[in-house]
Amino acid sequence: MESDDLWRNVRPAQEVVAAVESDGALTLRRGPGRKAVVCGPAGAVMWITLQRNDWRLGAAAQELGRLWSMDALRVRVELGRWLEDLLEEGLVVEV
Repeated sequence: MESDDLWRNVRPAQEVVAAVESDGALTLRRGPGRKAVVCGPAGAVMWITLQRNDWRLGAAAQELGRLWSMDALRVRVELGRWLEDLLEEGLVVEV
């Protein structure tokens, strides 16, 4: 697997609140009164897995690859794309 140095390192932005809804969707909001971003159940699983792996994309991709029976590199690419969207929304920041 490639080095984590080749991928962005991210963390949740300050004041981001994450909630998993009863239907499995993930709701992310940055501060009170701000627009919420809703992701499907896959987003919830990715968010939780990233947290559990201290936001290390490689480790999270390996765990998700096992869970989803997918190649870890493919999962890592998809995870990176999803994080790009969250970065644009201001929900995660580069560290």
